[in-house]
Amino acid sequence: MRKNGVGLFCGNFLRQRQGTTSPCLTAYCGECFTVYPNDPFPIQDRIGVDDEDDTDDEELETDEPPSTRFRRGRNGDHIMGAPFECDMCQFRNVYDRTPDFGSRTDRYALLVIRRVLLDVMWSRETSTVEGNLSRARLDYDSTQAAFDFPSPVPILGRDEVGDVCGMRVAMQTLHVSLRKGKYDKTLQIDTVRGTRTWNNNAHRAGEGAFNQGSTLASNYRGVMYVTEGPVHTEWFHRFEEGYKRRMGIIKKQNEALMVHQLLVIAIIAEEDWSSTTDEDTKRDIENVMAFVIIGFMVTLRGEEVPLARIEGIARTWREDYNYRVPFIMITLRGRFKREKYERFHCLPIADQGKSKVPSRKWIGRLMARRCHVDGDERGWLFLNKKGKRAKISDYDELFKSYVKRAHAKAPREFASGTKLDQYSLRRSLRRGSTTTAGNNQVPK
Repeated sequence: MRKNGVGLFCGNFLRQRQGTTSPCLTAYCGECFTVYPNDPFPIQDRIGVDDEDDTDDEELETDEPPSTRFRRGRNGDHIMGAPFECDMCQFRNVYDRTPDFGSRTDRYALLVIRRVLLDVMWSRETSTVEGNLSRARLDYDSTQAAFDFPSPVPILGRDEVGDVCGMRVAMQTLHVSLRKGKYDKTLQIDTVRGTRTWNNNAHRAGEGAFNQGSTLASNYRGVMYVTEGPVHTEWFHRFEEGYKRRMGIIKKQNEALMVHQLLVIAIIAEEDWSSTTDEDTKRDIENVMAFVIIGFMVTLRGEEVPLARIEGIARTWREDYNYRVPFIMITLRGRFKREKYERFHCLPIADQGKSKVPSRKWIGRLMARRCHVDGDERGWLFLNKKGKRAKISDYDELFKSYVKRAHAKAPREFASGTKLDQYSLRRSLRRGSTTTAGNNQVPK
């Protein structure tokens, strides 16, 4: 038996809950509450988390060995602001029954529950937990002697059986996190977060739409609302803090496509275009080069470039060419980031600039093909082979192949250590454009 409240107590300790035949007697030494031997969930080696919202703890420097972090509990974790119920109680909350230890599914559920509980605990650092427990014991001893309160500490636990904290969604989240990721053996946090999103949407579309919630949960485009959704409980937010710290965040940024690299690509593409008689090949080259040039010259994200419209560009094509400073007016139609409604955006590209990028040549070739060969006077400038508005994935592989060929042709144009597989139409164009503008001291 743990003495003087030092340990890790289930919130339902000595409480017989509804539908159970005996009270819970679960109490641990903090260090005895450990992960299961076959726990498959990844644990990062470094300390801290790259999350600007995580500001509750500043004491991320610690002398704890990595072998203990995220792998065991601490004395006092049960009074750290998030309700702690033991594995068995949580299993009953989710399944409304006692686990069958002969069932592989139930054993795996208990393993995941243990990992969830440890993630909730490790949303706070050991020094914070120890300080909180030490102060609680000190205050209890001094104030109880003075006042003899009938209830000197808040009552923990509850009589009802049910998942009110969000354990089911937390279990789903951790199981999903084990899927193979694009850059690592498991999924990254930004991808895992989708499980929380669809659960919240489903709740609000179902039972959550027919009751008056008690939690002021979110600010959706300036509108505050209340909800009883399981992913908006404080316990669930603590779980998210904990698993972010445990997993860490791996960010893969696209390499920036610099202007001198773009010029090498343009030379290679011109050679390919001039040497082939296959019209489909010419079309592919025109598409990717117009995409690259528009994205780079106008500083667009990759998903914004396919919003270019034929009718807007064609309308002022000749007038813009005859202007005293010739330019091309790129017209995009759609809803951009942080915008609520679709509208046209007009963005000019100079014909002759310091960079000497052959903008009119490649955009003109694609416009000629779309207007005179395809006979389209309106519509999206970039179409895929099915006649639908193109996506980044339709051109990304050809773009990457041009980057590799440019590196082979002019390796000095690429900095040492450049990762060629990190070039993508998604962000390389925008990053290269903003870097070039910064280097040239172009005002924002």
